[in-house]
Amino acid sequence: MAIAPGRRILGPLVLLLALPMIAIADDDHVAIITADFEAMRQATLAGDYETIAGFTYPRLIEMIGGREQMVQMIGNAMAQLEEQGYHITERELLSVSPIVQSESGAESYAIFETVLELHTPDGKMRQKSFSIAISTDGGKSFKYLDAGNLPPEQLRMMLPGLPEDLELPAPEEPEVIPAGAIEDPGQP
Repeated sequence: MAIAPGRRILGPLVLLLALPMIAIADDDHVAIITADFEAMRQATLAGDYETIAGFTYPRLIEMIGGREQMVQMIGNAMAQLEEQGYHITERELLSVSPIVQSESGAESYAIFETVLELHTPDGKMRQKSFSIAISTDGGKSFKYLDAGNLPPEQLRMMLPGLPEDLELPAPEEPEVIPAGAIEDPGQP
């Protein structure tokens, strides 16, 4: 059967026209994660632990004993930090990875790297870390798991669909800046 000349280019033309939409759709997760991160950042700085719990991966909330316990746990941890002279001053989003699918296709994952900045009794500390964004609706919405302090075995136990070949960022030591080394923007 002969293919009409116009049909031979129709398939590649449709694919070529669809590529920008595929790229846009792939980048949609970056916009969603960035907006969610900003909401979580603002909630962290404002002490709004209900909002933080709303963004948290449900399996973690279940493991802790429910949303109320999660909010209480975050509040207690933040109060302990404050009592010890630590205060979160900033959270910064560094990068968002491409989405990867679980083998079953039921979940999508993206890793995003962050920096947490704390004022300490002795100066300032900056800690790089990473979280995992988890979607069960094809990347339309995400829940989050702070994974920087979890051993890989425990992380994979919590996220059994996480692809084995997904490279997780290596833990890094915090950067400690002594009080005398911190520049005061009000000083010449």
